[in-house]
Amino acid sequence: MTAARRRLIIVSGLPCTGKSTLGRYLAHELGLPILHKDAIKERLFDELGWSNRAWSKRLSQASNALLLDFVEASLSAGISLVAESNFGRENTSRLNDLLTHYKAQAVQIHCTAAPEVVFERFQQRVIRQERHPGHVDAEYLPELAQLLQQPTLALPLPLAAELTVLTLTVNTTPSPEVASTSVASTSVEAAPAAWPSVLAAIQAVLAD
Repeated sequence: MTAARRRLIIVSGLPCTGKSTLGRYLAHELGLPILHKDAIKERLFDELGWSNRAWSKRLSQASNALLLDFVEASLSAGISLVAESNFGRENTSRLNDLLTHYKAQAVQIHCTAAPEVVFERFQQRVIRQERHPGHVDAEYLPELAQLLQQPTLALPLPLAAELTVLTLTVNTTPSPEVASTSVASTSVEAAPAAWPSVLAAIQAVLAD
């Protein structure tokens, strides 16, 4: 990839859909730095402390704001990167502004999975206590169950059409049925063996 064109790889989706793992793989293969929203959030936990779900939600908002600050700093310096987060719709406007202002080329990788698979993965995360305790994941389970009943929350971010952002929808459900493809959106299986196909699709776009 040439240094002249700013590139932003956006890895989005609900918790436990494989964002972090796929994001790290893509960053490594593309030779790009990666920003993880949860890494920022956990640093804030360590510096500011943690308590309950309300505080965790507040730091989630702050973490996404900081992540986008870091994205802007990188793009302004001509640095391409990968940004991984469970971005909310409230982040869409600023992402569009950044991509437009810096004339950045973007690919959105939206990770998804069947609701029952996401919930089971998150339950196992709670049981294994995989994450920083500040996330209070056990408190989040009932909220996640409600979120999974709202299909619109599992959709990619509605980035501006004039930016011609390629969106790849990556289904991490075990043995998923692969959806039909179109110019704007492609569905692929996200098993590790299939990751090279995701990478190849991104490389094809970035080579233009």
